[in-house]
Amino acid sequence: MKKKYSLKSKTLFNKVLNKGIKIKSKYFFISYKQSNNFLLGISIPKKLGNAVFRNYHKRVIKNIIPNIKNIYKIKAHIVLIFKEPFANLPMDLKIKILNEEFKKINNE
Repeated sequence: MKKKYSLKSKTLFNKVLNKGIKIKSKYFFISYKQSNNFLLGISIPKKLGNAVFRNYHKRVIKNIIPNIKNIYKIKAHIVLIFKEPFANLPMDLKIKILNEEFKKINNE
């Protein structure tokens, strides 16, 4: 994922979390808000491991994002909050699950 698609601002991050549409699944808690462009923020709670664990899984998700078809055509600011069961899955299943989650956002 390129840096220009990253949701960096704390105020935007909180705005999406507080006022956005929420989707809960087994692997993620997703909040999104319609916008003019695509921005993605990834969050992993501190209770899920040390910094190495959290940074590794953020990198994994960021590497999967460009492989998802039509991801950058979604006009929304999205915050993905990671849940622990996602960490133990094989890579091909992770790609499939993320693809399904973004299809939910695109359809709503």
